[in-house]
Amino acid sequence: MKNSQIFEKKYFEIISKEEKSILQKFKEGVKNELQFNYVSNGILKTYTDEINSILEDQLVKNSQRFIETNFDKYEGDQISNILDNDFNSFVSEHEKEINLPELIESIARLYAYKRIKNNVSNNHNPYSFMYKLNDFEEFTYKNIKSEKPELTEKLRLRVYPSDRPDNKKRKKDYSIEIENTNRYLDTFSDNEKKVLLKALYKFFESNFKSKFYNDFRDVIPATEFTKIVLIISKLKEPEVFYKSSNQSSITKKISEEYTRPEIEILHGLKDRLASQKMTKTKEYIAGLIANR
Repeated sequence: MKNSQIFEKKYFEIISKEEKSILQKFKEGVKNELQFNYVSNGILKTYTDEINSILEDQLVKNSQRFIETNFDKYEGDQISNILDNDFNSFVSEHEKEINLPELIESIARLYAYKRIKNNVSNNHNPYSFMYKLNDFEEFTYKNIKSEKPELTEKLRLRVYPSDRPDNKKRKKDYSIEIENTNRYLDTFSDNEKKVLLKALYKFFESNFKSKFYNDFRDVIPATEFTKIVLIISKLKEPEVFYKSSNQSSITKKISEEYTRPEIEILHGLKDRLASQKMTKTKEYIAGLIANR
């Protein structure tokens, strides 16, 4: 059996199982009169924990890095192409420690859980409308915005019928954008925020000793600076406000050299920041990683 066949068999098996599980959790939430956000956040935490558990296996973590490094080579089904055409070079380097079918199934679990988690997050608004209506007839694990772009508005108008154009002239509603932005900010763990704060501190420290910049705006655009500060501002434990500097783990963290786990965190942050057009920050972080 080809590597891609092992991957796809396990991947779609998990997708099918988890789609039913998520739907059941939402239905039970409605039945038990639980708030939607409580149920949704619980589902997201479950998949975050599953993903972190899988990535505790260094071999899976290295496999993920190898696969994502080769994404740019292919269109279409990138992972399957990489597993069939490129993955043998990775396997040959770790031949003694690999049970190949088990490793590929672990990779399939990782990417299945990542896709489900991303789609649960992306589908927050249509899922919340289904939940309020207690109508899951059109429920899907897929990304509703790309697969059924009209569904969210259709559900919203059922929840808020007074918003129909024939009932009143609607103003631009930014509630979805606000909610999506806040949800994006909430995806950063406290540890990621602390490492990002450290990166910003080191960024200032290194560049303002340089004679090459006349103005802070030459270093990082105001929009990008605002975005990174907003991410950091969501830190859940701002202990620097209520602990002395020698007691604060945050102060200690940003003053020390980078540790290996912190470099791993920065590696993971690169593409997440680039998706928000934070190009300068990504370039700076890439430079930090390259010099370690």
